[in-house]
Amino acid sequence: MKEYNIDELYTGCSEETIPVKDSNTVESSFVKYDDHYFAEDCNVKSFCKDKNIKMQAFLTTAFALALKSYTASEGAFFTCISNGKKVAVWLICDAKKSILSEIKHCESFFESDEDSYEDIAKKYNLKGTICLDFDGNSSITPGTQLMLRVITKDDNISLECEYDSAAFSEYTIDGLIRMLGNITHEFMNKERLGDVCLTTKADEEKIKNLHDSDFPVKERPAYRLLQDAAHKNPDRKALVAKDRTLSYKELNEEANALGFILRSKGAKAESIVAVMPDRDSYAYVMRQGVLKSGGAFLPIDSEYPEDR
Repeated sequence: MKEYNIDELYTGCSEETIPVKDSNTVESSFVKYDDHYFAEDCNVKSFCKDKNIKMQAFLTTAFALALKSYTASEGAFFTCISNGKKVAVWLICDAKKSILSEIKHCESFFESDEDSYEDIAKKYNLKGTICLDFDGNSSITPGTQLMLRVITKDDNISLECEYDSAAFSEYTIDGLIRMLGNITHEFMNKERLGDVCLTTKADEEKIKNLHDSDFPVKERPAYRLLQDAAHKNPDRKALVAKDRTLSYKELNEEANALGFILRSKGAKAESIVAVMPDRDSYAYVMRQGVLKSGGAFLPIDSEYPEDR
């Protein structure tokens, strides 16, 4: 029995769940990706038997999560071939759901005999550019851009992959398959979809090194920045206002003088000093003077309402 309403499931279904078409190749040609053993050190068959779930649904759900995550999409749409039957699959993979419940839901796609793929594709305008083949020997049909054939031998599972080089680069395909392999392992060790780690430890290190821009920065209080500038470039213009122009040395000296006056009036760290500056050079002198006294600068506009 189906667990879904066909109209609710496929109406508005988006096929934009495939990896970004980042290849620079213009001419379409299919490339065979090296066979990838992604489950040779774990017994997926035994796990599925223990949990009373179908291996096809287990791998299909894992592939759906990989596709969805790869492009940050709402869900994943693709086709599956199992026992000679072509099935349209659309999975959301809600992070709040348990992994086993999503796999059980996925099984309903393979169990339904009421709707053929051809009828669904025609009615809802679905092209099926990505195909997951569990028969392991299905040929590529027109419109297919990525074919993943699942090959099982004893307890090992491998993928035979062919992709359109005009649609995807080898870098994209390699990243997608590595993610699928890691998700397969994670499914056997986690409870919820939201707990699944998408990247391998090696990929995590690559990401960290790629964005490793750590650089030691010497912290300086705000008032010291003007002091430093005055020391390095005393005669350089620091301020150009309607009433006058000040160098860094002149601005720093005036701010120091104001800071001393404020300190003598009781200004200190965490004091709030309200000022009503005009729009001239003294407004910036006031700001820097307040910072040098240790206080916080609070500008007040004379045109503000009285209650402010």
